[in-house]
Amino acid sequence: MKRKFIKNLIKGYVKYSDWEIVGNAVVIIYIRYQNEYNKWIKEEVGYTVTNEFGEFCFALNQYNYKNLEYIIEVFEPLN
Repeated sequence: MKRKFIKNLIKGYVKYSDWEIVGNAVVIIYIRYQNEYNKWIKEEVGYTVTNEFGEFCFALNQYNYKNLEYIIEVFEPLN
C-alpha cells in the first residue's frame, strides 16, 4: 500500500455535560483503518493534556488508508 503524507491539525476543547471547562485532562487520539485484507486496525498515534481552558491540539500525518477514522478518548483530569 503506497502511503501519501499530509499534515492534519486536529484541535478541540473538553467540557463536562454542564459546560464546565475541563483543564488538565488526558486526551488520547487513535486512528482506525482497514488494511488490504479488510481487517480493522486501531493504532494509538498520540496523547496530550488539555490546558487550563480545556483546549487540546494534535498535528498528525494522515495516511491514505482505506476508511480512515480518528478516535479521541478523554480521561479524568490529573490532580
